[in-house]
Amino acid sequence: MKLNKFTKFFYKRWPKLLFMDAADEIGLDYKKLDKLHDVFSKAEVIEIQPLSRKDDFQMIIDKKIALYFYAKGNNQYDYDGFEMGKYD
Repeated sequence: MKLNKFTKFFYKRWPKLLFMDAADEIGLDYKKLDKLHDVFSKAEVIEIQPLSRKDDFQMIIDKKIALYFYAKGNNQYDYDGFEMGKYD
């Protein structure tokens, strides 16, 4: 990405604009990315626990919500849903 002096000034002054533009350039919705960052940055504890199948796992955030992922192969995973509750 080639930047002129004017654009560099804005990115230096407001770095969030750089991330917004970079996300847009690769086809990501920055608002969703910002919400995701908000959830993970406010989490006190994030645990990753294996499930019964070899490579499947659950991610537990603050012992309150579990996100489930299953292995697709080649180190790729698909999101499989979530549950809310109290996790020990």
